[in-house]
Amino acid sequence: GLFLGPILLAVAYNQLSDWIASTPRTPPAEGRGPDA
Repeated sequence: GLFLGPILLAVAYNQLSDWIASTPRTPPAEGRGPDA
């Protein structure tokens, strides 16, 4: 439907953001950001 797509996209984005935030990250290399 007209709204189902954007809603699912927003929910998926929120879930992904939460998962990334709760996932332990390996320490970045000196002087570099993550995934640099």
